[in-house]
Amino acid sequence: MEKKIVRSYLAFTLIFNFFGSFVFPTYILFLRDNGLSFSEVGLVNCAFLLAVFLFEIPTGVVADYFGRKFSVVLGVFAWALGAFVYFQSHSIYGFILAEVISAFGASCESGAMDAWLKDSLDYHGSKKKIGEIFGNSDVVTRLGWIFGGAVGGYIGASSLRSPWLISAIGLFVTAIIAIVIFREDYFQKKQFDWQHSWRDMGGLIRDSVQYGYREKKIWNLIVMSTFFAIGLQAMNMQWSPFFESKFGIENITYVWLGISGMFMIGSLLAKYLIKREHAERRILIIALVGLIFFTASSAFGTNMIFVLVSFLLHEFARGVIGPVQRGYLQDQITSSDKRATIGSFQGMVNRLGGGVGWLACGFLADYLSIPQVWQISTVFLIVAVYYARRI
Repeated sequence: MEKKIVRSYLAFTLIFNFFGSFVFPTYILFLRDNGLSFSEVGLVNCAFLLAVFLFEIPTGVVADYFGRKFSVVLGVFAWALGAFVYFQSHSIYGFILAEVISAFGASCESGAMDAWLKDSLDYHGSKKKIGEIFGNSDVVTRLGWIFGGAVGGYIGASSLRSPWLISAIGLFVTAIIAIVIFREDYFQKKQFDWQHSWRDMGGLIRDSVQYGYREKKIWNLIVMSTFFAIGLQAMNMQWSPFFESKFGIENITYVWLGISGMFMIGSLLAKYLIKREHAERRILIIALVGLIFFTASSAFGTNMIFVLVSFLLHEFARGVIGPVQRGYLQDQITSSDKRATIGSFQGMVNRLGGGVGWLACGFLADYLSIPQVWQISTVFLIVAVYYARRI
């Protein structure tokens, strides 16, 4: 059963990320092509992250109350609808609506998927280290991104709008697949009583947030990942217009493949280190220091080949951090009934930080050069290292 659970988790991860990544290489280019400035792009993405901030805890409670499977399937349907609204929209208002719908989908899935995996494995007596599976998950995610982004980038070079429609159709099919392959043998469904349910949900939210704050390892990890999220938003937003201006849109897919490939290699290294029982805190600190170095090299470099290589190596460091961070969080949560809500609490705080980062770097990019914005980002990554040392 352990192998079946892991296979289902990884298969869903691959399919979801394949169709979800069709728009990744050309996303910012699509918004810019529709007349948005960098600051308006920041507003659009800030709407997504702030909406996730508002949705995270309620949808985390839905996962704990109605089941992780219900939450994940609902989330993927919402992602599909958001992509379709993007396909139909031509203005900032339509894009913001699409982002809010997608944010609901992201918050439904956030925390619930990892909680389903952990609780399913525990129910069947598995002793497999969860961080190792998350390492595999990140590798599978990037494989999906590589192939999906390559196809979407190729299509987007001719039509920046078409990848949205293909993504919407594929995500709808993915939701149907999730209904078929996921089981929740461990989950005891609760009868939803409107008279008592909202009070119970409020108590679960309160208890879960207090639990996360009381456990200092969890709290410091959440703060660390929040500064980490703030510091990365400029690179997330600006890599495609920056490299498109240097190498041309016809080569943007190759840059995307390099980014995804380096992240995947980093995830493979994280999996190897976790399997060899290396200290997760030490891995985090070393990877964060490397991230700072390569981000600064990208920001201060003048030779474009040097800048590109530095940017790719910064993605490698990000690949190491992801599974270690996620695995450590799940291992520290000892209360199963609050697992999805605590995961959502972390996602909520991180998204808020990411929203601040998106908004700030968007406005800064209208007045400063992109490398100058990246230079400012390194400050937040340095703060992330400080909190990593306190774990």
